[in-house]
Amino acid sequence: MAERGRHIGDAHRIALVAVLIAIAVTARGQMTASQVVEDFAEEMAEEDRLTEEVQEGIAEMMQIAERKIDLNRADEEEIGKILFLSKHQIYSLLRHRRLAGRIVREDELRTVSGFDDLAVDRLMCFAEIGDSAETRRSGKPSSANSIVRLWGNVPKAKGYLGEEPKYLGGPVGTLIRTEVEGGRVWKAGLVLKNEPGEVAFGRGTTLTDYVGGYALYSNPYGTVRKVIAGNYNVCLGQGLGIWTGFTADVLGGDITGDRRANGIGKTMSSTAEMRGVATEVKTGRVVTTGYYSDSDLDGTIRKREDGSEYILTATAGGQHRTEGERKKRNAIRTRTAGGYIKYSTDGMMIGGGYNRRETDVETWHGNQEYRKNYMTGKTHTTIHIDGKGYMTRKAVYGEIAYQGKDAWGGVLGGDFRLRRTGGMVACAVRHFGDKYQAIQQNPRSRASAAGGESGVYVAATLSAGRRTEIAWSGDIYKERNRQSGKWSAEKGILLRGRSETRTGRRGKLTLGIRHSHREMRENDSTRTAYEALTRPKIAWTTEIEGGRGKLRLGTMVEGSRYSGMGKRAKGGVLCQTAQWTSDKEKVSINISADIFRTEDYEARVYSKQANVLYDMSFPTRNGRGMAGTMMVKLMPRQDIRIWLLGTHTRYLDREEVGTGNETTKGAGRSTIKVQVQWKWHR
Repeated sequence: MAERGRHIGDAHRIALVAVLIAIAVTARGQMTASQVVEDFAEEMAEEDRLTEEVQEGIAEMMQIAERKIDLNRADEEEIGKILFLSKHQIYSLLRHRRLAGRIVREDELRTVSGFDDLAVDRLMCFAEIGDSAETRRSGKPSSANSIVRLWGNVPKAKGYLGEEPKYLGGPVGTLIRTEVEGGRVWKAGLVLKNEPGEVAFGRGTTLTDYVGGYALYSNPYGTVRKVIAGNYNVCLGQGLGIWTGFTADVLGGDITGDRRANGIGKTMSSTAEMRGVATEVKTGRVVTTGYYSDSDLDGTIRKREDGSEYILTATAGGQHRTEGERKKRNAIRTRTAGGYIKYSTDGMMIGGGYNRRETDVETWHGNQEYRKNYMTGKTHTTIHIDGKGYMTRKAVYGEIAYQGKDAWGGVLGGDFRLRRTGGMVACAVRHFGDKYQAIQQNPRSRASAAGGESGVYVAATLSAGRRTEIAWSGDIYKERNRQSGKWSAEKGILLRGRSETRTGRRGKLTLGIRHSHREMRENDSTRTAYEALTRPKIAWTTEIEGGRGKLRLGTMVEGSRYSGMGKRAKGGVLCQTAQWTSDKEKVSINISADIFRTEDYEARVYSKQANVLYDMSFPTRNGRGMAGTMMVKLMPRQDIRIWLLGTHTRYLDREEVGTGNETTKGAGRSTIKVQVQWKWHR
């Protein structure tokens, strides 16, 4: 084993040298939508924010790239679907269009605040300018998008082999997903899903393990802007009282927060937990939103030493693999009702709302109190100020939410756009009372148990020339009621840094580092311990274009070093990717290979893995081993796409993979996925 470990270490060093040599390679060409989307997904994964809702939004970006939005007709909601755009960029685009009229050419975008050359290149992968876009949309096209997916693991896990508790279903998972759109006024969607091992079609108490869907009326130019029934999201304010959508952060700032406040929206995610009706009405500059949700969630139930039960996690999708898990179906019922009013001008936005939530749950995470019935009143204000001198724009924002004595939260922050560097500086200060609980429909996210937290957040993005962007952010916090076993985090610091340099028009070099340090306190004790984790990373990508297609190559090396809780550990991963796409995109082949080695789970590392549409994978690498992925994407016709995916992971330090009913014999495990998509446009 030691000899093989040395070989892996040698492979790391050889690959690092190869990366440094390859940095000098440059190429020419245009940035692609897939490249932008992959970069954005990787950034979200690095920040631990790649939730299923984010995956839904990223997949929708790929759909936008195929049809492209018209920048002269799109409203705030439609532009906001391009997730990497900040609140300031969206605001600047709409303001420029309102004051200067329709955008005539691409160069004009570079005069808009917040858009440098790189930002414009990214935007134009998903948007277009000109009369052709307006003419094409004047007919109000209809469309349909359907997907069928089958997937499973090889070899079979312990739960399929008849041992108790055994799985209820077979080893193949299924997904059926359909969305239809008519005349850009109404939309509807249906999703049926069951994971491998769960109850499948017609064999259990429901049609499948998860059934979700929605029906949406949308008219951005009418008084009644939206009416939705079924599963939906609520994205209001800055996150202290209502979930903000694509991030669980409760921070201000455009770098890590999502403050777009897009109101209500549809969702096809199996983790969506708002199920009911909602509406949005606009009269002049006032937008009024109302919603009601009555949904049943499933809980992972654990027992205390005294025999009583508590909820460890909650899901909307299930994981009912054994008879005992199926008996816990709909273990949690939540009822949520609320309303929100927002008034906007060119320079200011004021909003306020009321929310009431009831739940059957009394405790989460063992001994953390969770109030079953509570109300929240909240208000927030954002003021935009045109800057002078070195600043092109300033913004100040604040929010306060009140739930009663010792149960309130607030945030005050601002961000400033720099003229000469094209960068941004953002900061925010936040505080929560001891009993404050964020009212949102995803109780597993960070903000749902934010009681007793205070902190300061600072971020900066600067441009070093036309091709290099440097970003740093720091978060210093003090928190309570964050339970993890018998330890809870008391205070800590989180630092993130990234430098991105474009080498030619098709190459990119990224250097990144992430460091966290926190103090932990043992429950009901004065004992303390410290944890520190550092993860440096270097990544390089380039594209080579030939007569029959283009080849994209990427190399990533990430290390980790952990110390705390009486142990030290380190690890690393080398990831090499290659993607070839034919000139008419009829065939695409994506291959990746990883070599990883970590001394402990706390020093785990992550790698990037190709996946099918509406599904993303940034797998955790722990232990010593190798992994490979191959995905073939075919487009035999313009309206049909087929994905064939196979992955295999082999460990060098174990004879079983997984735990519990997921355990498989042998040192390797494979995953196979087949997906077919049919798209129709009138």
